[in-house]
Amino acid sequence: MTEQNQTTPAPETPASPPVREQPIRRVGTFTMGVALVAAGITALAAMFFPGFDPTLAFRLSPLIFLLLGAELILAHFQFPNVRLKYDFLSTVVCFFLLCAAACLAVIPSLWNYLGPPAMEARSQLQGQLETQLRQKLSDQQQIEGMYLQVELPYYERYTATDSYEELLPQSNIRLHFALFGPYGDAQSFAQDCALILEKLAGLEEQLNWVKFSCRQGPDFSLYLNSPFRLNFSPEQLASMVESPEEELEGSEEELDGLEIDSGYVYSWPDFVRYDTQGGMSAHSFLFDLPVDGPTQLLVDLATESGSLQLQILAEDGTILFDSTTQDAFPAQISLPAAGNYRCQVNADHHVGFFTLENLS
Repeated sequence: MTEQNQTTPAPETPASPPVREQPIRRVGTFTMGVALVAAGITALAAMFFPGFDPTLAFRLSPLIFLLLGAELILAHFQFPNVRLKYDFLSTVVCFFLLCAAACLAVIPSLWNYLGPPAMEARSQLQGQLETQLRQKLSDQQQIEGMYLQVELPYYERYTATDSYEELLPQSNIRLHFALFGPYGDAQSFAQDCALILEKLAGLEEQLNWVKFSCRQGPDFSLYLNSPFRLNFSPEQLASMVESPEEELEGSEEELDGLEIDSGYVYSWPDFVRYDTQGGMSAHSFLFDLPVDGPTQLLVDLATESGSLQLQILAEDGTILFDSTTQDAFPAQISLPAAGNYRCQVNADHHVGFFTLENLS
């Protein structure tokens, strides 16, 4: 009997069912559509309704995030077996819509501040305020010049028809007064400043800062940046005056007009001196020479480069001395009587010095 080997076939493994891909649903499309509709309505309203405030679009822009979140939550519960995916295009479009809304908020403010209506309103306000101040300060003979700067808030709307009374309470004012001088001390300078501050009553809320300066004689200056300081007494103001160092002790230079300290020193009735070692370009100033009686004055002047004209005038404007007609220095002149004589200095790229010494 022949034995035959038979191989038993292995049982077949059933094939696994194909894996179905989870369906994908994009979210954000609805939000983009609503945002586009809102942006279009805003643009139309801004064009056809002049009173419409386009900044409303910027203030309501966070609603886009709320709407996108609501769309995501609804899609999650409505399609639990669907994989959600953000619509990238919708996100980009919403981003640019937010940027456009921000521009809509900024552009009106810039127009309010830099546009022709606002510039005309500021110009009219500054002109009227300057006229008012000059009328108030017409009796203040110590004022050589006044600089006025007026600013208005950027967030308000202005037109050329806005009145002075409407604009003034909103304004910020900066004032700089240049005083004639010269002043012998900080107290006398502060006294004149106090007289001017009295005339500024009613502007306490609008004044941002007030500055006083005097370049004739010792270089005094006073800076006030608080409204309540307008009521300070001359003594209080004098304590805030900034002045140069006037100590002359220990100086190695002689007062003979050959070598002098750099700068301007006013020590009248003894002497006045000015060293323009660093150069004085296109400069002009006045200072007083008060005397109690007939006075002999020694004038010395030297020029290394440029030119300098020094004149001494009587109270009626008569020229008693002119350096351009003098042949040699030092020169001696007479101030004939008591009074307040004035010295006028005009320099052009001058390097050198001058001195005035009281010989009486």
